[in-house]
Amino acid sequence: MGTDEYVIRNLRDQINSFKKVAANMHEQIEALPEKEREELMESVRVLRKSRAARGRMMLPLTVIRPGESSA
Repeated sequence: MGTDEYVIRNLRDQINSFKKVAANMHEQIEALPEKEREELMESVRVLRKSRAARGRMMLPLTVIRPGESSA
């Protein structure tokens, strides 16, 4: 692949950390009383729907092509 092992190890460690956080969050959600869990999931659906309606958010990036001046 041509990538140093420490870079790959670091990325794997980050992925594993995110997986642990996600698992912890899922456990906390499952531990909620059913009514609270239903309310939470409804709010998640509303947020996802509103975000989807906004469309894609473009990052404020400037494209500089080789040979062009950035000034």
